[in-house]
Order: sequence, then structure tokens, then C-alpha cells
Amino acid sequence: AQTTLPSAWSAERAVEFRLGNPTSLRYAIDPQTLTVGEDGVVRYVFIARSSSGAINALYEGVRCQTAEVKV
Repeated sequence: AQTTLPSAWSAERAVEFRLGNPTSLRYAIDPQTLTVGEDGVVRYVFIARSSSGAINALYEGVRCQTAEVKV
């Protein structure tokens, strides 16, 4: 389904989580951007922060039923 980008995201309100392997990156999701569409796709802004403070933010969609991911 067609979707629109969230109007704003914030690294400050993001909830951090850990992935399986130790890494120098810290990962988080901004909970205000988390939605579940009528098409069954979970969408959110994913944030990766390096130890130097650089931030990358990606808008992702995951359809768990079919194991599909789009960035």
C-alpha cells in the first residue's frame, strides 16, 4: 500500500534496543512513528547512532506474515 513518511521523528525520544551481536552502533526506534497499516505492514523510523554521534535514520516497513522488509 502507498504510505506517507512520518512528519517528524526524534532521536531523543527513540527507544533503544540491542541486536544479537555486539557492535559499536546503537539502535533505536522512535515510538511516535510506529504504525500498523491496514495492509498488515508495521512501519517505523529506525535510528542507528555511531560511537562518534553520527545518526542514520531509515523509514522501514515489515510484513511479518511473509518476512518482507522495505526501506
